[in-house]
Amino acid sequence: MYDVLFTAASQTDIAPMASNVVSCPGSSLKIDVEVDGQFIAHFFGGGGAQPQETIQTTQVTATPKLFGINAAISNELIEDSQFDLIELHLRRAAEQMGEFSTQNFLADLILGADGDGTQNALTTGASTTTDLGDLLDAYALNLEDGFYSDTVIIGPGPVSDIMQDNSAAIYSDTFHTRYVMADSPESFWASAPQFVLGKFLGMNVIVDAASRTTGSGALYLSSKWHSFVLNKANAMLTVRKRWLKMEDYSDPVRDLVGASITARQDQVSIYNDSSCEITEQ
Repeated sequence: MYDVLFTAASQTDIAPMASNVVSCPGSSLKIDVEVDGQFIAHFFGGGGAQPQETIQTTQVTATPKLFGINAAISNELIEDSQFDLIELHLRRAAEQMGEFSTQNFLADLILGADGDGTQNALTTGASTTTDLGDLLDAYALNLEDGFYSDTVIIGPGPVSDIMQDNSAAIYSDTFHTRYVMADSPESFWASAPQFVLGKFLGMNVIVDAASRTTGSGALYLSSKWHSFVLNKANAMLTVRKRWLKMEDYSDPVRDLVGASITARQDQVSIYNDSSCEITEQ
């Protein structure tokens, strides 16, 4: 059953695709972040005193929060069902846990409230359209702050814009691919709703299928799509104290059986200027 849980959750869990994931040894994890650009080399004259430098740091704290889903099924339904009802509930519960993790991750990425620096931001060049030129501009802004971007996060709306971007012809195949990656049926990327649309400037273009214009999902705010270009190793850190703990239970009085699935997670921004938020006009 744990294979079912982790496989199903990975299909909707964007955190491992867009950040490093670490465990939490206690109730919270304090992370020391070096202040960017403060520890540098200097010229000095021979025989003279060499200037001293000390690494300056700021500290962020991640406190994993508890969330979960309770799947309760009556024994009568299980007896009458013609398929594995318990596995169905567990699979759907795991998918929802992954999606819940994703939306909280994206919400904290949008805030960029922790760590060092200021998150880069730009507005798309065309109204209600996110194209490859916008991704390139965001890449350049992060590069000016010393970070090579390797990850793009977009919602379904910008997917259509990018796939119809006629300017793609000006980029050689060295710099971009325009296909859904599906190496094999077993491929992690091929099976995930958050799939890699392709690559642009070496960046994995990841689609968050849970963000929709119906108001659900963190990437669609105030009737505008928001996208991100970032460096996976430096933009965010996901801290997990518990991931997909499952506990069976039985309630014979109400003729119910079920499973409680829980997790504890928090995510913090590390170097805010290693990510750029793109907002549509």
